[in-house]
Amino acid sequence: MTLTLERDVIADRPIDEVFDYLSDFSTIEQWDPGVVRARKITPGKKAVGTRYALDLRYGPFPVSMTYTLSVLEKPSKIVVEGRGQSFTAVDTLTFQALGPRKTRITYRADMDFEGFRAHVARMLRPLLERIGTAAVRGLGEAFNRKPTVPRIGGLSSLLDRSVAGGLPAFTRFGYTWARRHFAPVVETLGGKTVVITGATSGIGLAAARMIAHRGARLILVARNPEKAEAVRRRIAHETGNDTIRLFTADMSLLRDIDRLADALMAEEPTIDVLINNAGALYPTRQETDEGFERSFAVNLLGPYALTCRLIPALEASGGGRIINVSSGGMYTQGIVTNDLLFQNEPYDGTKAYARAKRGLVILTEHWARELSPRDITVHAMHPGWVRTPGIKEALPGFYRLTDPVLRTPEEGADTLVWLAQAPEAGLSSGLFWLDRTPRVTHVFRHTRETAADRHALVQALETMVREKRP
Repeated sequence: MTLTLERDVIADRPIDEVFDYLSDFSTIEQWDPGVVRARKITPGKKAVGTRYALDLRYGPFPVSMTYTLSVLEKPSKIVVEGRGQSFTAVDTLTFQALGPRKTRITYRADMDFEGFRAHVARMLRPLLERIGTAAVRGLGEAFNRKPTVPRIGGLSSLLDRSVAGGLPAFTRFGYTWARRHFAPVVETLGGKTVVITGATSGIGLAAARMIAHRGARLILVARNPEKAEAVRRRIAHETGNDTIRLFTADMSLLRDIDRLADALMAEEPTIDVLINNAGALYPTRQETDEGFERSFAVNLLGPYALTCRLIPALEASGGGRIINVSSGGMYTQGIVTNDLLFQNEPYDGTKAYARAKRGLVILTEHWARELSPRDITVHAMHPGWVRTPGIKEALPGFYRLTDPVLRTPEEGADTLVWLAQAPEAGLSSGLFWLDRTPRVTHVFRHTRETAADRHALVQALETMVREKRP
């Protein structure tokens, strides 16, 4: 049995942008409700012969298929050929420029069913046609949607404040639920310079892969040069992005950060996105050789020092973005400005980490106010509970207890990459995000800081950076 669907879609976008977005067939999961997941499985740049693995659901029947890019004629035509068990498909997209910022997309899907699936397809033909129509409608909405200013939702705020109601959102099930409401992002990071710290494992590595796949000029900042070079090579091989660069620095040491900032400012006078991702949780109190408690140094002081130095490059981009990776653990702690180095009470690694991440959210709100006149937006996010080597090592008990519900690094990194890419993130500043949604920053009264606390924190950090001593 053969089923053919053909529809036209008008996109309010230049033809080259439309072609570039759709030539990456993995983006189909953003706009086709019949696609559960799509991923590129051929390493390198997309080209004729590039293969994609898709998980689809047509009615009650899950289907796994492999699609191969068979025609890639920029900017006029794309053809992908799919094969599954007793099911083949050919998707043909042709493009016609109707003006500088208007494109006609003609989308044709030819599906052939064999054997038992042919009988099922006959019975489900109306459903399959509705799914196909929904896909075309989703394609039109992807290109023509208008981004809106994000706001904290009443329901999410209520759940967060109830604590027990908010914790499920940290799990992989929370991500799966939130993902159902994600809007497509047709904007790419092509031509953008993105700096990310802590990119050799966990969330940072996942984010780096995703950012490179979206075409950014990616700069990896890592402590271990050998490990970082291996990561750089692997990401370049997988994505075909040959613009990835590497800088080494220990983000807990101010002297390394000064050296890094000097090199970046000399070689990259324009930076579009800075992602402060490097972080660690230490079970016992440690000090750097500069005299700073290590958790405070890497999770708060380091991001502060690097960001302050790179503000001119971010301003030069004409719309720079700063993204700070915090933690849901910060909900349990307020900032303690008279003991930032955790010297006056018995050390607790989880508390030290949470306090530093709380401080990073305070800085996010501070920078949002201070940098708004310079056209720089600042956001913080937390990734939920993620299965990473760092969590397994630092919190083995928590890891064992929560392992069945932990997110993948890619799920944890999703909002991080979205904040770097999506137009919505440029319409606001100073927010705290989970799963592409702004969240409240306090759920307990005792964690709220005063204006004096915020001022004291910034002044303390400024003094430490200036004098390079505790």
